[in-house]
Amino acid sequence: MCIMSSVNTITALCLLAMVVCVAGHYKIAAFNIQTFGRAKMDKPDVVNIIKQIVLRYDIILIQEIRDSSGNSLKVLNNTLNTQEHFSYTLSPRLGRSSNYKEQYAYFYRTDRVNLVATHLYDDNTPADVFEREPYCTLFEIPEPAPWKLALVGLHSKPDDAVEEIGYLNVVDAEVEAEFNTTNILFLGDLNAACNYASAAELSHTEIFTNSDYSVLISRSKDTTTKSSTCAYDRIIAKGSRLKSAIVSAGVFDFKSAYSLTQQETVVVSDHFPVEITLSSSL
Repeated sequence: MCIMSSVNTITALCLLAMVVCVAGHYKIAAFNIQTFGRAKMDKPDVVNIIKQIVLRYDIILIQEIRDSSGNSLKVLNNTLNTQEHFSYTLSPRLGRSSNYKEQYAYFYRTDRVNLVATHLYDDNTPADVFEREPYCTLFEIPEPAPWKLALVGLHSKPDDAVEEIGYLNVVDAEVEAEFNTTNILFLGDLNAACNYASAAELSHTEIFTNSDYSVLISRSKDTTTKSSTCAYDRIIAKGSRLKSAIVSAGVFDFKSAYSLTQQETVVVSDHFPVEITLSSSL
């Protein structure tokens, strides 16, 4: 695969993203990088695309990490730090099967936000609801005056998506108690669409119906890079301070943004990132 013709476009967009940050906004995203590991990170062109995507954001949740050695994340972090100041926090390896496990990672700009705490949801109950327990972080947003924002990352098991989504209000209560904040973003590949979660099924879940929560990525969006049209990936907000800061939310179509072919796109992932922009000028 050769995508060098796209490098100039990517670089220009990366510079634009950094200008947006300086102009007074915080950008947060969730990205399921399909089977993220050594095989993917051995492809320089793919690494370059992932790097430019991550550079768009102040905080980004990466899902479906499969490299048990952790080397792929170190390579990505080192690559990011050739241009900017990034660090990351990594969850334990999660999953019921001994043969298949995933991890979550939050990459963040250390000169823009402060990581305060992390918390893995305690799913040690007979119900054992989650295949991969939500990995939660608490960040301090410094401007205009410091405030705290919690992020709850989830990659649901497709066949159990409705049940897992239906339990997020319980996770919410634990996160509020753990982090002492009501400003919470739920984000990730919830598999909240198409055959895995119908509109009727989601209408029975607290997080999709209670007015305390705002669903920022609607069912009409397409978060997939292949032929399906499904809003698997979602961002849901709770908390008055957070909601008052929301400028926009949407799907980042890196295929169009970077003028990639379909083949070049799917080698990166079968998902697009979902993103939210927050104002820092309140």
